[in-house]
Amino acid sequence: NDLARALVERYARNDYELFERFVRQADALSDDPHDALFIFLRLFEDFINGLSQPPAGCVFAAYTYESMQFDPAIHGFIADSLRQWSALYEEKFARVLKRYRPAKPVTPAELAGMIMALIEGGFILSRSYNDTTLVARQSKQFRQYLELLFADRKPQK
Repeated sequence: NDLARALVERYARNDYELFERFVRQADALSDDPHDALFIFLRLFEDFINGLSQPPAGCVFAAYTYESMQFDPAIHGFIADSLRQWSALYEEKFARVLKRYRPAKPVTPAELAGMIMALIEGGFILSRSYNDTTLVARQSKQFRQYLELLFADRKPQK
């Protein structure tokens, strides 16, 4: 259990630091939350496209699927880590929604859940199909959805 916890903690720390770096880069390149969000997503896509093999998959998924094999505290840590990642996305989406009105009603939490499910599911499919580009293509589809959602970039009243 100690080894499992250490592996999960290292995975969480490394991935969260990667996403935080993308956030900082995107925010440094644009003051507009919409543009910064799109830069952020493209940075992620570029990272995934730069991999020579499909991502090994999500350590969180593996531990979650085999939760009966591990201390329940590990499952709690995974849930907390996913909430932390979701909060990072939610903050990005909240900034966009504060400035721009979407074409359809949506919340930051709904958008965060959508991109997280897309990425995590994409890792499984990418590994299953041995397709290094699948996750980035799905992220691109999400970006296109956001483009439609904010096509008019109407300011919030």
